[in-house]
Amino acid sequence: MTKSRMINTKFWEDDYTSNLDPIEKLLFLYLITNTATNISGVYELPLKRIAVETGIDREMVENIIKRFSKDEKIFYEKGWVIVKNFIKHQNQKSPLVKKGIENELSNAPQDLLVKYGIDTLSHLNLIKSNLIKPNLTKPNTINSNTSVKKIAISTFEEFWNEYPAKKNKKKAKEKWLKLKPALHKKIIADIKERNLKDRQWLQGYIPHPTTYLNGERWEDEIDTRIISNGKEKSVTILD
Repeated sequence: MTKSRMINTKFWEDDYTSNLDPIEKLLFLYLITNTATNISGVYELPLKRIAVETGIDREMVENIIKRFSKDEKIFYEKGWVIVKNFIKHQNQKSPLVKKGIENELSNAPQDLLVKYGIDTLSHLNLIKSNLIKPNLTKPNTINSNTSVKKIAISTFEEFWNEYPAKKNKKKAKEKWLKLKPALHKKIIADIKERNLKDRQWLQGYIPHPTTYLNGERWEDEIDTRIISNGKEKSVTILD
């Protein structure tokens, strides 16, 4: 069955897509227009098929998708493509569109939707308003706010274990639970990298966990200058 996909002409002027190189533009367009796509922007598609249909080497496909994922635009895991914010660009006032979104999201891995923050709040609101009936037959189905919170608590514990300055865990946890789920993975990766490379951190100048989160310090550049001496430093917690 053929499908129609309308592409806004602003695609070529968009701050993000306009800065992609030609091959990246091709893959981005492919991932939002290929025959496997649906109205939710979440669908199954093997990497092999992506490579064959685009003519892009599979390894390059993987590398480009990693960039899309890092930029929080398009994610790929377990054979599923997840286009973030795809639902926001659909006509959700239409009952038919809502029904289409309902059908597609109910069949998708709910844990991946939450993990990658793919319109998570809208998705949960659809569940609450009974527009989506959670598929309870799937082993990884996320069917309530409680389940979402459990995942956030789990990622917080991972963050806390990695963070070298453990101060005021309660406040840090409260802040963590208010962050978008899509940021959790990014923040943990930043902490791991800073623990290995950041000159200030290796010298012991580390902010409170809550200060780090409130200030969105994961967006700061990492100071990779080489430390002049190899003496072990004690951890200094900064306000």
